[in-house]
Amino acid sequence: NRSPVAVDTLTLVDEERPSAPRAVWAVRKGPLVRLGWERVMSRDLAGYVVLRAASLRDTLEEVGRTAPGVREFVDRAAPPSVYYAIRAVDTSGNTSIPQPLVTPVTGEP
Repeated sequence: NRSPVAVDTLTLVDEERPSAPRAVWAVRKGPLVRLGWERVMSRDLAGYVVLRAASLRDTLEEVGRTAPGVREFVDRAAPPSVYYAIRAVDTSGNTSIPQPLVTPVTGEP
């Protein structure tokens, strides 16, 4: 008597968050806001998510994504009062921890 061959599968789940982007800056020039940040070192970095809120009490909403090698974003529809957060995201969908919100300064970076 032989039983059917048992097949087991093992699925590894990545639950480790990438590091948060540092040195985030935002500069307003007219209706545009240009943002930038330092690179996150991660083997499985998928890119960055740009989040925006009109006030400190509002919920952050995604306004854009960039590829892993792109560390700048231009918000062409920024409201007069605005706050931003940048989060790194990896290929498993893990996002970095929240960082302090930044608000743009007027002028050139």
